[in-house]
Amino acid sequence: MKAIVCEMCSGHDFVKDGDFFVCQSCGTKYSADDAKKMMVEIEGKVDVSGSSVKIDRSEELEKLYALARRAKENNDSENGAKYYAMILEKKPDDWEAAFYSMHFRNQNIKVGEISNAQSRYKSSIKSILQLIKQQVPAGAEQKKAVQEVGDAAVSFWKLTVANLDGVAVAVAQSMPFQRGIFITEIGDVIADEFEGDKGITDIAVSLWKLGEEYTVEQMKGGMFKQYYKQIAPFAEQTLQKIQQQDSQYRLEIPKSGSCYIATCVYGSYDCPQVWTLRRFRDNTLAATWYGRVFIRTYYAISPTLVRLFGETKWFRGMWKKPLDSMVTALRRKGVADTPYRDK
Repeated sequence: MKAIVCEMCSGHDFVKDGDFFVCQSCGTKYSADDAKKMMVEIEGKVDVSGSSVKIDRSEELEKLYALARRAKENNDSENGAKYYAMILEKKPDDWEAAFYSMHFRNQNIKVGEISNAQSRYKSSIKSILQLIKQQVPAGAEQKKAVQEVGDAAVSFWKLTVANLDGVAVAVAQSMPFQRGIFITEIGDVIADEFEGDKGITDIAVSLWKLGEEYTVEQMKGGMFKQYYKQIAPFAEQTLQKIQQQDSQYRLEIPKSGSCYIATCVYGSYDCPQVWTLRRFRDNTLAATWYGRVFIRTYYAISPTLVRLFGETKWFRGMWKKPLDSMVTALRRKGVADTPYRDK
């Protein structure tokens, strides 16, 4: 179909005023002859009834939504970004198009781009949540939309974590805040924007827990040793926020002196074998001067060993047998293997 396109602002809505056509976007007037010259082929239906000229793009948008959502279901980032961007051109305030065009643009990133990509992602979330509040009815529908944003943010976060896990440990260690802390901060934005809405706050809490548990697990394994002073306070604050909403939630944030090699071998800082070893460290070794020297030496060396070799089978295998023997001997002497909190 053909319609008049304003030369000044590219607007399509005109009202006839006497012998002139007036652009409703910028107010420019055109004679009938000029208007004819500016008629161009456009997509969509043109309504020329009465004194106004309007364009109905509903069919075109339906097709674009179908293509965009199909790309979203298939996790096709290239076409997802493309079709949602096309929708955004026609509906600049559409929350779905605004969010997913941004989300898919940030999918194909390299390690060196993670920090900037996450910053862009976080900075966009607040305005998108505000659009959801304006466009989606409060209640179940609004919660569903926010959950969708949260789920997509988690998938993006997992992608960045996988990218970091695939590079040298030294590089990954220099980016601790691009790990669990990112998804925790997405939860902060949701909680702030929907303060007082219990249903949506629960979405934020689930993101806090996800980020907190990942960060603490990394801390227990010694990954963030040199960043402990930065990360530990953040983890403590997040734990407090979670417990304000879920008083039953418990998670132990490790002290700077974690059992690095034992955690690496047994796969967790909180397991029966490591509980036994931590009790022995705090109650026996720490009670003598030579024991304290051993502890200091261990914590000076073991984080580096774990960072360099912790992902290799031979390293874990080399330590497994002697640690098993030590744990067995300690248990025979009465050192318990029940849950333990460091002194």
